[in-house]
Amino acid sequence: MNIKSIESLNHNMFILRFKSFMGSIFSYTSNSASGETHKKTKLEIATRLAYPAYYVDNVVINNLDVSLTTNSWNILMNGGPTAPFIKNSQRHDFNYATSLSWFFDIFYERFFALCPETRPMFTHVSIVSQGKLLAGVISSALTHLSDTDRLKTRLLGMVKAHNGKGVKSSYYGCMGDALVWALETVIGDEFSIECKLSWHRVYSYLLSIILPEVVKYEIEKTRRSMTWVSKSRSNSYSHTNSVGRRIEVELDRVLLPKHTTKSLPRKTMSVTVLVHGNS
Repeated sequence: MNIKSIESLNHNMFILRFKSFMGSIFSYTSNSASGETHKKTKLEIATRLAYPAYYVDNVVINNLDVSLTTNSWNILMNGGPTAPFIKNSQRHDFNYATSLSWFFDIFYERFFALCPETRPMFTHVSIVSQGKLLAGVISSALTHLSDTDRLKTRLLGMVKAHNGKGVKSSYYGCMGDALVWALETVIGDEFSIECKLSWHRVYSYLLSIILPEVVKYEIEKTRRSMTWVSKSRSNSYSHTNSVGRRIEVELDRVLLPKHTTKSLPRKTMSVTVLVHGNS
């Protein structure tokens, strides 16, 4: 796939995620017949935005998903030459000894195309060694799909180890895209449409465990990067609207982050709106 095709794909993925995000924003507050207000937390909205275009909401993995993903993964991990590998091996510039080594290379090629800012992270890392680590994670996840507690423990342990290394929430979605694309390229016709959909479902399930924790870490990290001072002055205004909810507006003086450009004033006024239940 050439660069223009990848750029087009990225654009389409962005549009789909943006529409999903706007849908989340518009549904942020919804009133039921009883007048109750339901609010999504910032974490829920931020996590939804982090999900890739192929993400399947509220997915439930079935036996067919497990069978198709496991069988296709075993085709790759068994190391035998696949039909696409045999075909491409006739090219003079095709320098791969096995289907698996080819998979590792094109997986990261695709991943770097989708997330070019990640390339420096792998400057002094062997792609083959990194690929083997990836294969170990996928193999373990497929093995423990039916053991939810153990799967969550393993995935969250991985997330905790990667959070401090600059791995962003968006990278996990790109990895899923690169994974399915590389599998389809290496396996060929045996990688059916049904198989591809099952991989999207399974990887969506993994993301439903991974991304909330990553996004939570990113939000907390952003909060810690802000330097706040105690309120030096506070004015408040209280009003009860027509549906009986009290609205309070507080004006707080806050100190901007240390990295704020010097051209801006060091102090500004922030507005906090608090909506309370029926009086």
